[in-house]
Amino acid sequence: MGKLYFVSILFLIPHLACGFVSIESLILGDVAPELSLELTGVPKDKKSDYYSLQKKAQDLDNSCAWINKPKRITSNEYVKRLTSAIANLQYSSLNAISKNIAVLAKHKKFTEEEFYILSDNIVTNYCSENLSVISKKELENNLNYFFNGSIIKEETHEMGLYNKSLVNIVKKEEYLGNQLRAALQVFRGLCSWGGTSDDFGILNPFLKSPHVNSFILSEIKSDNPEFKPILCDSLICRPQAMSEDKKTEYVVSAKSFYCHVFKKLPSRPGPRSETLKAWSKDVTSDDFIFQTFQLISALSNQPNLIALADGKNNKSIFSSFYDEYFQSWSDNKLKFFSNDLKYEEVLSLRKTNVAQNGQIREISFDIDYGELDHARNIVGKVKTKYNFSLGRKLVKYIRNEFLYDENYSEKKEKLLKRVIKEHVIEKGNNIYSEYFTFLKKDYFYDQLAMAIFDDISSSTMLKNEDFGGAYVLKFHYGVFAMNYIRNIKATEN
Repeated sequence: MGKLYFVSILFLIPHLACGFVSIESLILGDVAPELSLELTGVPKDKKSDYYSLQKKAQDLDNSCAWINKPKRITSNEYVKRLTSAIANLQYSSLNAISKNIAVLAKHKKFTEEEFYILSDNIVTNYCSENLSVISKKELENNLNYFFNGSIIKEETHEMGLYNKSLVNIVKKEEYLGNQLRAALQVFRGLCSWGGTSDDFGILNPFLKSPHVNSFILSEIKSDNPEFKPILCDSLICRPQAMSEDKKTEYVVSAKSFYCHVFKKLPSRPGPRSETLKAWSKDVTSDDFIFQTFQLISALSNQPNLIALADGKNNKSIFSSFYDEYFQSWSDNKLKFFSNDLKYEEVLSLRKTNVAQNGQIREISFDIDYGELDHARNIVGKVKTKYNFSLGRKLVKYIRNEFLYDENYSEKKEKLLKRVIKEHVIEKGNNIYSEYFTFLKKDYFYDQLAMAIFDDISSSTMLKNEDFGGAYVLKFHYGVFAMNYIRNIKATEN
Protein backbone atom coordinates (compact mmCIF):
# COMPACT_ATOMS: atom_id res chain seq x y z
CA MET A 1 0.00 0.00 0.00
CA GLY A 2 2.91 2.25 0.67
CA LYS A 3 3.94 1.70 -2.93
CA LEU A 4 0.51 2.77 -4.15
CA TYR A 5 0.86 6.00 -2.21
CA PHE A 6 4.27 6.69 -3.74
CA VAL A 7 3.15 5.85 -7.28
CA SER A 8 0.15 8.19 -6.94
CA ILE A 9 2.56 10.95 -6.01
CA LEU A 10 4.69 10.33 -9.10
CA PHE A 11 1.66 10.65 -11.39
CA LEU A 12 0.73 13.98 -9.84
CA ILE A 13 4.14 15.62 -10.18
CA PRO A 14 4.19 16.45 -13.92
CA HIS A 15 0.90 18.37 -13.78
CA LEU A 16 1.71 20.71 -10.89
CA ALA A 17 2.34 24.40 -11.44
CA CYS A 18 1.55 26.25 -8.24
CA GLY A 19 0.56 29.89 -7.70
CA PHE A 20 1.59 31.27 -4.30
CA VAL A 21 1.82 34.62 -2.47
CA SER A 22 5.51 35.46 -2.11
CA ILE A 23 7.21 35.39 1.28
CA GLU A 24 8.66 38.84 0.61
CA SER A 25 5.16 40.33 0.17
CA LEU A 26 4.02 38.91 3.51
CA ILE A 27 7.09 40.20 5.35
CA LEU A 28 6.60 43.67 3.90
CA GLY A 29 2.90 43.61 4.70
CA ASP A 30 1.70 43.49 1.09
CA VAL A 31 -0.56 40.47 0.55
CA ALA A 32 -1.58 41.23 -3.03
CA PRO A 33 -1.65 37.92 -4.96
CA GLU A 34 1.49 37.05 -6.90
CA LEU A 35 2.18 33.97 -9.01
CA SER A 36 5.11 31.63 -8.60
CA LEU A 37 5.73 28.28 -10.26
CA GLU A 38 8.03 26.93 -7.56
CA LEU A 39 7.27 23.90 -5.41
CA THR A 40 8.05 22.26 -1.94
CA GLY A 41 8.73 19.28 0.75
CA VAL A 42 9.56 18.65 4.61
CA PRO A 43 11.94 16.76 7.05
CA LYS A 44 12.12 13.08 8.23
CA ASP A 45 12.45 9.76 6.55
CA LYS A 46 10.92 6.39 7.49
CA LYS A 47 9.72 4.05 4.77
CA SER A 48 7.36 2.19 7.11
CA ASP A 49 5.55 5.45 7.95
CA TYR A 50 4.47 5.84 4.32
CA TYR A 51 2.83 2.42 4.47
CA SER A 52 1.10 3.30 7.76
CA LEU A 53 -0.15 6.62 6.37
CA GLN A 54 -1.58 4.99 3.26
CA LYS A 55 -3.07 2.07 5.22
CA LYS A 56 -4.99 4.42 7.55
CA ALA A 57 -6.37 6.38 4.58
CA GLN A 58 -7.38 3.23 2.73
CA ASP A 59 -9.04 1.77 5.83
CA LEU A 60 -11.07 4.97 6.28
CA ASP A 61 -12.21 4.92 2.65
CA ASN A 62 -13.07 1.22 2.87
CA SER A 63 -15.09 1.79 6.05
CA CYS A 64 -17.42 4.10 4.12
CA ALA A 65 -19.03 0.94 2.68
CA TRP A 66 -20.70 0.22 6.04
CA ILE A 67 -20.55 3.42 8.14
CA ASN A 68 -24.03 4.89 8.64
CA LYS A 69 -25.00 8.42 7.69
CA PRO A 70 -24.65 11.07 10.43
CA LYS A 71 -27.53 10.91 12.94
CA ARG A 72 -30.13 13.68 12.74
CA ILE A 73 -31.49 13.65 16.30
CA THR A 74 -32.37 17.33 15.95
CA SER A 75 -31.30 19.91 13.39
CA ASN A 76 -29.33 21.76 16.06
CA GLU A 77 -27.54 18.61 17.23
CA TYR A 78 -26.64 17.71 13.62
CA VAL A 79 -25.10 21.16 13.08
CA LYS A 80 -23.12 20.85 16.34
CA ARG A 81 -21.64 17.53 15.24
CA LEU A 82 -20.89 18.77 11.74
CA THR A 83 -19.12 21.94 12.92
CA SER A 84 -17.29 19.91 15.59
CA ALA A 85 -15.94 17.56 12.91
CA ILE A 86 -14.72 20.49 10.79
CA ALA A 87 -13.32 22.43 13.76
CA ASN A 88 -11.48 19.30 14.87
CA LEU A 89 -9.67 19.12 11.53
CA GLN A 90 -9.08 22.89 11.64
CA TYR A 91 -7.56 22.84 15.15
CA SER A 92 -5.19 19.89 14.66
CA SER A 93 -4.16 21.06 11.20
CA LEU A 94 -3.48 24.65 12.32
CA ASN A 95 -1.25 23.35 15.08
CA ALA A 96 0.69 21.11 12.68
CA ILE A 97 1.02 23.67 9.88
CA SER A 98 2.13 26.38 12.35
CA LYS A 99 5.05 24.16 13.42
CA ASN A 100 5.73 23.39 9.78
CA ILE A 101 5.91 27.10 8.90
CA ALA A 102 8.22 27.79 11.84
CA VAL A 103 10.64 24.98 10.97
CA LEU A 104 10.74 25.89 7.28
CA ALA A 105 11.30 29.58 8.09
CA LYS A 106 14.18 28.55 10.32
CA HIS A 107 15.61 26.53 7.43
CA LYS A 108 15.33 29.66 5.31
CA LYS A 109 17.33 31.55 7.96
CA PHE A 110 14.60 34.04 8.87
CA THR A 111 15.58 36.42 11.66
CA GLU A 112 13.34 36.60 14.70
CA GLU A 113 12.07 40.01 13.61
CA GLU A 114 11.28 38.81 10.07
CA PHE A 115 9.34 35.85 11.40
CA TYR A 116 7.47 38.06 13.89
CA ILE A 117 6.30 40.26 10.98
CA LEU A 118 5.40 37.19 8.93
CA SER A 119 3.34 35.60 11.72
CA ASP A 120 1.56 38.91 12.44
CA ASN A 121 0.68 39.35 8.76
CA ILE A 122 -0.69 35.87 8.13
CA VAL A 123 -2.80 35.84 11.30
CA THR A 124 -4.11 39.36 10.65
CA ASN A 125 -4.81 38.90 6.94
CA TYR A 126 -5.75 35.24 6.70
CA CYS A 127 -7.73 34.36 9.84
CA SER A 128 -11.50 34.78 10.12
CA GLU A 129 -12.89 37.17 12.72
CA ASN A 130 -15.06 34.27 13.85
CA LEU A 131 -12.16 31.86 14.44
CA SER A 132 -12.95 30.23 17.79
CA VAL A 133 -10.90 27.01 18.15
CA ILE A 134 -7.98 29.24 19.13
CA SER A 135 -7.65 32.99 19.60
CA LYS A 136 -5.68 34.97 17.02
CA LYS A 137 -3.34 36.18 19.74
CA GLU A 138 -2.62 32.66 20.92
CA LEU A 139 -2.14 31.46 17.35
CA GLU A 140 0.41 34.21 16.68
CA ASN A 141 2.16 33.49 19.98
CA ASN A 142 2.32 29.80 19.08
CA LEU A 143 3.94 30.58 15.72
CA ASN A 144 6.64 32.66 17.40
CA TYR A 145 7.09 30.07 20.15
CA PHE A 146 7.55 27.28 17.61
CA PHE A 147 10.03 29.40 15.66
CA ASN A 148 12.12 30.27 18.72
CA GLY A 149 12.04 26.70 20.01
CA SER A 150 12.77 24.83 16.77
CA ILE A 151 16.20 23.31 16.25
CA ILE A 152 17.49 22.60 12.76
CA LYS A 153 19.87 19.68 12.34
CA GLU A 154 22.08 19.84 9.27
CA GLU A 155 22.03 16.07 8.85
CA THR A 156 18.24 16.06 8.40
CA HIS A 157 17.26 14.42 5.11
CA GLU A 158 14.85 17.11 3.93
CA MET A 159 14.17 15.26 0.70
CA GLY A 160 13.14 12.09 2.47
CA LEU A 161 13.74 8.59 1.18
CA TYR A 162 15.61 9.72 -1.93
CA ASN A 163 17.80 12.42 -0.38
CA LYS A 164 20.99 10.69 -1.56
CA SER A 165 20.05 10.66 -5.25
CA LEU A 166 18.29 14.05 -5.28
CA VAL A 167 20.73 16.20 -3.36
CA ASN A 168 22.71 17.02 -6.52
CA ILE A 169 19.62 17.61 -8.69
CA VAL A 170 17.21 19.65 -6.56
CA LYS A 171 18.29 23.02 -5.21
CA LYS A 172 17.74 22.85 -1.48
CA GLU A 173 16.96 26.55 -1.09
CA GLU A 174 14.25 26.47 -3.76
CA TYR A 175 12.90 23.21 -2.41
CA LEU A 176 12.54 24.53 1.15
CA GLY A 177 11.39 28.01 0.09
CA ASN A 178 8.56 26.65 -1.97
CA GLN A 179 7.49 24.35 0.85
CA LEU A 180 7.08 27.45 2.97
CA ARG A 181 4.89 29.07 0.34
CA ALA A 182 2.69 25.97 0.23
CA ALA A 183 2.47 25.87 4.03
CA LEU A 184 1.36 29.51 4.12
CA GLN A 185 -1.42 28.72 1.65
CA VAL A 186 -2.56 25.81 3.79
CA PHE A 187 -2.59 28.11 6.83
CA ARG A 188 -4.75 30.57 4.88
CA GLY A 189 -7.27 27.89 3.92
CA LEU A 190 -7.54 26.58 7.48
CA CYS A 191 -7.62 29.87 9.35
CA SER A 192 -10.16 31.56 7.07
CA TRP A 193 -13.07 29.26 8.06
CA GLY A 194 -15.31 31.02 10.57
CA GLY A 195 -17.35 28.15 11.98
CA THR A 196 -20.36 28.18 9.64
CA SER A 197 -22.05 24.84 8.94
CA ASP A 198 -23.39 25.82 5.51
CA ASP A 199 -20.20 27.37 4.11
CA PHE A 200 -16.90 25.49 4.41
CA GLY A 201 -14.87 28.36 2.97
CA ILE A 202 -11.87 26.98 1.08
CA LEU A 203 -11.47 23.86 3.25
CA ASN A 204 -12.80 21.41 0.63
CA PRO A 205 -9.43 19.88 -0.38
CA PHE A 206 -8.51 19.14 3.26
CA LEU A 207 -11.97 17.90 4.29
CA LYS A 208 -12.00 15.52 1.27
CA SER A 209 -8.60 14.03 2.06
CA PRO A 210 -8.75 10.50 3.59
CA HIS A 211 -5.11 10.90 4.63
CA VAL A 212 -5.74 14.10 6.61
CA ASN A 213 -8.93 12.80 8.26
CA SER A 214 -7.64 9.31 9.07
CA PHE A 215 -4.36 10.59 10.51
CA ILE A 216 -6.04 13.11 12.84
CA LEU A 217 -8.71 10.65 14.04
CA SER A 218 -6.07 7.98 14.60
CA GLU A 219 -4.04 10.34 16.78
CA ILE A 220 -7.14 11.29 18.79
CA LYS A 221 -7.86 7.60 19.45
CA SER A 222 -4.24 7.15 20.53
CA ASP A 223 -4.60 9.96 23.12
CA ASN A 224 -1.92 12.11 21.49
CA PRO A 225 -2.08 15.40 23.49
CA GLU A 226 -1.30 17.32 20.27
CA PHE A 227 -4.60 16.15 18.80
CA LYS A 228 -7.49 17.09 21.07
CA PRO A 229 -11.14 16.45 20.11
CA ILE A 230 -13.09 19.69 19.52
CA LEU A 231 -16.72 20.30 20.45
CA CYS A 232 -18.77 23.22 19.11
CA ASP A 233 -21.82 24.99 20.46
CA SER A 234 -23.13 27.64 18.07
CA LEU A 235 -19.98 29.43 16.81
CA ILE A 236 -17.88 28.60 19.87
CA CYS A 237 -15.55 25.62 19.45
CA ARG A 238 -13.17 24.42 22.16
CA PRO A 239 -10.92 21.39 22.94
CA GLN A 240 -12.78 18.95 25.18
CA ALA A 241 -11.60 16.18 27.52
CA MET A 242 -13.55 12.96 26.90
CA SER A 243 -13.97 9.49 28.35
CA GLU A 244 -12.95 6.57 26.14
CA ASP A 245 -16.59 5.81 25.28
CA LYS A 246 -17.31 9.44 24.35
CA LYS A 247 -14.10 9.61 22.32
CA THR A 248 -15.06 6.47 20.38
CA GLU A 249 -18.50 7.94 19.67
CA TYR A 250 -16.84 11.22 18.59
CA VAL A 251 -14.48 9.46 16.16
CA VAL A 252 -17.32 7.39 14.67
CA SER A 253 -19.35 10.59 14.15
CA ALA A 254 -16.37 12.31 12.46
CA LYS A 255 -15.87 9.30 10.16
CA SER A 256 -19.56 9.40 9.27
CA PHE A 257 -19.31 13.05 8.22
CA TYR A 258 -16.19 12.27 6.18
CA CYS A 259 -17.90 9.40 4.34
CA HIS A 260 -21.28 11.01 3.71
CA VAL A 261 -20.51 14.74 3.56
CA PHE A 262 -16.85 15.73 3.14
CA LYS A 263 -15.89 12.99 0.69
CA LYS A 264 -18.68 14.10 -1.65
CA LEU A 265 -17.67 17.78 -1.70
CA PRO A 266 -16.52 19.23 -5.04
CA SER A 267 -12.75 19.43 -5.39
CA ARG A 268 -12.86 23.18 -5.90
CA PRO A 269 -14.31 25.22 -3.03
CA GLY A 270 -17.35 27.45 -3.54
CA PRO A 271 -17.14 29.99 -0.69
CA ARG A 272 -19.68 32.81 -0.26
CA SER A 273 -17.18 35.41 0.91
CA GLU A 274 -15.93 37.64 -1.91
CA THR A 275 -12.43 37.58 -0.41
CA LEU A 276 -12.36 33.78 -0.31
CA LYS A 277 -13.80 33.63 -3.84
CA ALA A 278 -10.90 35.78 -5.05
CA TRP A 279 -8.36 33.61 -3.22
CA SER A 280 -9.90 30.42 -4.60
CA LYS A 281 -10.03 31.79 -8.15
CA ASP A 282 -6.26 32.37 -8.14
CA VAL A 283 -5.56 28.74 -7.14
CA THR A 284 -5.57 25.93 -9.72
CA SER A 285 -6.94 22.46 -8.96
CA ASP A 286 -3.38 21.12 -8.94
CA ASP A 287 -2.42 23.82 -6.43
CA PHE A 288 -5.11 22.52 -4.07
CA ILE A 289 -3.77 18.97 -4.46
CA PHE A 290 -0.29 20.25 -3.70
CA GLN A 291 -1.50 22.12 -0.61
CA THR A 292 -3.20 18.95 0.66
CA PHE A 293 0.06 17.05 0.36
CA GLN A 294 1.80 19.82 2.30
CA LEU A 295 -0.73 19.48 5.11
CA ILE A 296 -0.28 15.70 5.14
CA SER A 297 3.46 16.32 5.33
CA ALA A 298 3.03 18.71 8.27
CA LEU A 299 0.72 16.35 10.18
CA SER A 300 2.75 13.18 9.66
CA ASN A 301 6.22 14.76 9.62
CA GLN A 302 6.94 13.05 6.30
CA PRO A 303 8.56 14.75 3.29
CA ASN A 304 6.20 16.23 0.70
CA LEU A 305 7.52 14.21 -2.22
CA ILE A 306 5.57 16.02 -4.93
CA ALA A 307 7.47 19.16 -3.94
CA LEU A 308 10.54 17.81 -5.72
CA ALA A 309 9.41 18.81 -9.23
CA ASP A 310 10.86 22.16 -10.31
CA GLY A 311 9.82 22.32 -13.97
CA LYS A 312 13.44 22.18 -15.16
CA ASN A 313 14.98 18.89 -14.05
CA ASN A 314 11.84 16.75 -13.94
CA LYS A 315 13.28 13.99 -16.14
CA SER A 316 16.33 13.60 -13.89
CA ILE A 317 14.18 13.85 -10.78
CA PHE A 318 11.73 11.16 -11.93
CA SER A 319 14.47 8.75 -13.02
CA SER A 320 16.34 9.28 -9.75
CA PHE A 321 13.60 7.37 -7.91
CA TYR A 322 14.26 4.31 -10.06
CA ASP A 323 18.03 4.79 -9.88
CA GLU A 324 17.83 4.97 -6.10
CA TYR A 325 15.56 1.95 -5.91
CA PHE A 326 17.82 -0.16 -8.13
CA GLN A 327 20.97 1.00 -6.32
CA SER A 328 19.42 0.25 -2.95
CA TRP A 329 18.18 -3.15 -4.14
CA SER A 330 21.54 -4.13 -5.65
CA ASP A 331 23.46 -2.95 -2.56
CA ASN A 332 21.17 -4.93 -0.26
CA LYS A 333 21.38 -8.04 -2.42
CA LEU A 334 25.16 -7.83 -2.56
CA LYS A 335 25.36 -7.41 1.20
CA PHE A 336 22.91 -10.26 1.80
CA PHE A 337 24.68 -12.76 -0.47
CA SER A 338 28.14 -11.81 0.77
CA ASN A 339 27.14 -12.28 4.42
CA ASP A 340 24.70 -15.16 4.06
CA LEU A 341 25.62 -17.15 0.96
CA LYS A 342 23.26 -20.05 0.31
CA TYR A 343 23.22 -22.64 -2.43
CA GLU A 344 19.55 -23.56 -2.12
CA GLU A 345 16.45 -21.47 -2.75
CA VAL A 346 13.25 -21.75 -0.70
CA LEU A 347 10.06 -23.34 -1.99
CA SER A 348 7.22 -20.85 -1.50
CA LEU A 349 3.44 -20.64 -1.85
CA ARG A 350 1.97 -17.22 -2.63
CA LYS A 351 -1.45 -15.90 -3.61
CA THR A 352 -1.46 -14.30 -7.06
CA ASN A 353 -5.09 -13.65 -8.02
CA VAL A 354 -8.74 -13.79 -6.92
CA ALA A 355 -11.64 -14.03 -9.36
CA GLN A 356 -15.42 -14.54 -9.32
CA ASN A 357 -16.93 -17.40 -11.33
CA GLY A 358 -20.68 -17.36 -10.81
CA GLN A 359 -21.26 -18.09 -7.11
CA ILE A 360 -17.75 -19.48 -6.70
CA ARG A 361 -14.62 -17.58 -5.70
CA GLU A 362 -11.38 -18.70 -7.37
CA ILE A 363 -8.09 -18.05 -5.57
CA SER A 364 -4.87 -18.71 -7.49
CA PHE A 365 -1.54 -19.53 -5.89
CA ASP A 366 1.95 -19.89 -7.35
CA ILE A 367 4.33 -22.52 -6.06
CA ASP A 368 7.78 -21.09 -6.77
CA TYR A 369 11.35 -22.13 -6.25
CA GLY A 370 13.57 -19.08 -6.50
CA GLU A 371 13.40 -15.71 -8.23
CA LEU A 372 13.12 -17.07 -11.78
CA ASP A 373 9.88 -18.91 -10.95
CA HIS A 374 8.66 -15.86 -9.04
CA ALA A 375 9.29 -13.58 -12.01
CA ARG A 376 7.10 -15.65 -14.37
CA ASN A 377 3.31 -15.34 -14.52
CA ILE A 378 0.91 -18.26 -14.64
CA VAL A 379 1.35 -18.76 -18.40
CA GLY A 380 3.27 -21.98 -19.04
CA LYS A 381 2.99 -23.24 -15.46
CA VAL A 382 1.48 -26.62 -14.60
CA LYS A 383 -1.91 -26.17 -12.91
CA THR A 384 -3.93 -28.18 -10.39
CA LYS A 385 -6.94 -27.29 -8.26
CA TYR A 386 -9.38 -28.51 -5.66
CA ASN A 387 -12.79 -27.38 -4.48
CA PHE A 388 -13.41 -26.21 -0.95
CA SER A 389 -16.47 -24.80 0.87
CA LEU A 390 -16.23 -22.75 4.02
CA GLY A 391 -19.99 -22.72 4.63
CA ARG A 392 -22.43 -19.85 4.44
CA LYS A 393 -22.84 -19.53 8.24
CA LEU A 394 -19.13 -19.18 8.88
CA VAL A 395 -18.74 -16.61 6.08
CA LYS A 396 -21.62 -14.60 7.56
CA TYR A 397 -20.10 -14.84 11.05
CA ILE A 398 -16.70 -13.59 9.84
CA ARG A 399 -18.31 -10.73 7.89
CA ASN A 400 -20.40 -9.65 10.90
CA GLU A 401 -17.41 -9.76 13.24
CA PHE A 402 -15.34 -7.70 10.83
CA LEU A 403 -18.07 -5.12 10.19
CA TYR A 404 -19.91 -4.75 13.47
CA ASP A 405 -17.73 -5.86 16.39
CA GLU A 406 -16.85 -2.61 18.18
CA ASN A 407 -13.98 -4.39 19.97
CA TYR A 408 -12.50 -5.81 16.77
CA SER A 409 -8.75 -6.13 17.19
CA GLU A 410 -5.68 -7.85 15.79
CA LYS A 411 -6.29 -10.60 18.34
CA LYS A 412 -9.82 -11.16 16.98
CA GLU A 413 -8.45 -11.21 13.42
CA LYS A 414 -5.94 -13.93 14.36
CA LEU A 415 -8.79 -15.93 15.93
CA LEU A 416 -10.89 -15.70 12.75
CA LYS A 417 -7.93 -16.83 10.63
CA ARG A 418 -7.40 -19.76 12.99
CA VAL A 419 -11.06 -20.77 12.62
CA ILE A 420 -10.71 -20.69 8.83
CA LYS A 421 -7.47 -22.67 9.06
CA GLU A 422 -9.16 -25.40 11.14
CA HIS A 423 -11.93 -25.71 8.55
CA VAL A 424 -9.39 -25.94 5.72
CA ILE A 425 -7.46 -28.64 7.61
CA GLU A 426 -10.65 -30.58 8.38
CA LYS A 427 -11.85 -30.57 4.78
CA GLY A 428 -8.50 -30.71 2.97
CA ASN A 429 -6.16 -32.82 5.07
CA ASN A 430 -6.21 -35.72 2.62
CA ILE A 431 -5.36 -33.30 -0.19
CA TYR A 432 -2.30 -32.08 1.69
CA SER A 433 -1.15 -35.61 2.54
CA GLU A 434 -1.44 -36.70 -1.08
CA TYR A 435 -0.10 -33.69 -2.98
CA PHE A 436 1.53 -30.95 -0.86
CA THR A 437 3.82 -32.62 1.68
CA PHE A 438 6.81 -30.86 0.06
CA LEU A 439 5.58 -27.73 1.92
CA LYS A 440 5.49 -27.47 5.70
CA LYS A 441 1.99 -28.28 6.89
CA ASP A 442 1.46 -25.18 9.06
CA TYR A 443 2.89 -22.90 6.40
CA PHE A 444 0.61 -24.42 3.73
CA TYR A 445 -2.58 -24.00 5.76
CA ASP A 446 -1.59 -20.54 7.04
CA GLN A 447 -1.23 -19.27 3.48
CA LEU A 448 -4.62 -20.69 2.45
CA ALA A 449 -6.39 -19.33 5.57
CA MET A 450 -4.83 -15.89 5.14
CA ALA A 451 -5.87 -15.72 1.47
CA ILE A 452 -9.46 -16.76 2.25
CA PHE A 453 -9.76 -14.29 5.14
CA ASP A 454 -8.37 -11.44 3.01
CA ASP A 455 -10.93 -12.28 0.34
CA ILE A 456 -13.94 -12.40 2.71
CA SER A 457 -12.90 -9.14 4.40
CA SER A 458 -12.22 -7.29 1.14
CA SER A 459 -14.43 -4.31 0.33
CA THR A 460 -15.97 -6.20 -2.64
CA MET A 461 -16.96 -9.27 -0.64
CA LEU A 462 -18.24 -7.35 2.40
CA LYS A 463 -21.07 -6.14 0.15
CA ASN A 464 -21.77 -9.64 -1.24
CA GLU A 465 -24.23 -11.06 1.29
CA ASP A 466 -25.22 -13.92 -1.06
CA PHE A 467 -21.80 -15.60 -1.06
CA GLY A 468 -22.11 -19.15 0.26
CA GLY A 469 -18.44 -19.85 0.93
CA ALA A 470 -17.65 -21.97 -2.16
CA TYR A 471 -14.01 -21.74 -3.31
CA VAL A 472 -11.81 -23.24 -5.98
CA LEU A 473 -8.16 -23.16 -4.94
CA LYS A 474 -5.83 -23.23 -7.96
CA PHE A 475 -2.12 -23.99 -7.78
CA HIS A 476 0.39 -23.12 -10.51
CA TYR A 477 3.80 -24.85 -10.35
CA GLY A 478 6.92 -23.06 -11.55
CA VAL A 479 9.45 -24.97 -13.69
CA PHE A 480 12.14 -24.93 -11.00
CA ALA A 481 9.59 -25.83 -8.34
CA MET A 482 8.53 -28.90 -10.37
CA ASN A 483 12.14 -29.97 -10.74
CA TYR A 484 12.75 -29.52 -7.00
CA ILE A 485 9.62 -31.52 -6.08
CA ARG A 486 10.59 -34.29 -8.53
CA ASN A 487 14.00 -34.55 -6.87
CA ILE A 488 12.35 -34.73 -3.42
CA LYS A 489 10.03 -37.52 -4.57
CA ALA A 490 12.93 -39.39 -6.17
CA THR A 491 14.89 -39.19 -2.92
CA GLU A 492 11.89 -40.38 -0.87
CA ASN A 493 11.39 -43.38 -3.14
